[in-house]
Amino acid sequence: MRLLCYIAFCAYLPLIQSFGSENIIRQIQLSTGLQYDFVTTEGNGSAVSHLPVIPGGVSYELFAKGSAWDTNVYFLDRKVVGFYLPQGDIQIISEDQSHLDLGENAVQRTRADRPYSLAITVSGLTPDDSDAPDAARQVLYTHTGHNFDTTYTPNGNDEYIISSFYMGNSNPELTPVYTQLTPMAPTKAMGVERFTLSTLTDETVTESSILDEEMILVWPVSEAAITGIEPGYEIRDSLPKLLVYYQDLYPLSLTYVQIYAGGEALGTVGTVLPGSLRWHNTTVPQSEVISIENWEDYIPNEGVYTMEVLSVTPFHSWQPERLAHVSFTVNRKLRINGQLITSED
Repeated sequence: MRLLCYIAFCAYLPLIQSFGSENIIRQIQLSTGLQYDFVTTEGNGSAVSHLPVIPGGVSYELFAKGSAWDTNVYFLDRKVVGFYLPQGDIQIISEDQSHLDLGENAVQRTRADRPYSLAITVSGLTPDDSDAPDAARQVLYTHTGHNFDTTYTPNGNDEYIISSFYMGNSNPELTPVYTQLTPMAPTKAMGVERFTLSTLTDETVTESSILDEEMILVWPVSEAAITGIEPGYEIRDSLPKLLVYYQDLYPLSLTYVQIYAGGEALGTVGTVLPGSLRWHNTTVPQSEVISIENWEDYIPNEGVYTMEVLSVTPFHSWQPERLAHVSFTVNRKLRINGQLITSED
């Protein structure tokens, strides 16, 4: 018996952006270990199985070689077919849907403080058949975490299990779900969470196989700081030189500094200071320091002013979020302290 097998390309980490022209589909007979490698230059499509599907099941593994300078071979996906096999499906929906522009198999991403939804479907099991092997009655659900460090990569960190348990036929939908990575500070969680449904082994299927697996990238909450001016500062003549620190700006974000007359008030639309605007559409967060000088034209009158750092991201329906602010006073009145002097002849 032969069958048509379709295996879709998928991405793992933002470090893997594109692959070379040579791809490998490896077919492994699970009961005998016999394998066959089929090399193709196609990026998608279908191919006829080169070995028959036999009792014990067959595994199809997809690999791709790196492009240009990258000569590594990357494992991308794995599917198993057999004489009986449960079905599993995992769906993740984040507020950031920009992955759709990169293809349906691109890894979704979220922010450490934002929720996402998780839907799991398991079917095809026979839980009521006491004579059926364990592999026909339940599957294994595993949720793992892989922390990144300040390089925005695992950098030697080990993957760890967050939760693991057996599941029967069911379709739970979980929302809201927040990251369960274990960072030093909750808002600074970053890494990959992986959700996997796997078959169990028995006398006919000797190797566990992945029914479905989905991942989500978690990035830290952005921060900003305005230095060179303190809350309540009074400007009388010369302007202070300001430094604005942007840290961990979300990979898809528009960040800027604005100024307006009056005390701080969320939702106020002010004037964007030149040179402060940063648009990012990248794979990892961004950090930098900007300098603000010669901004006297933006404080033409005396009184209270407020300076804010705002960032616009896919979260909160693309509404600006305040990262930092400072209010100060402009007072340019000239004060002369005189002294009355009299003289007598």
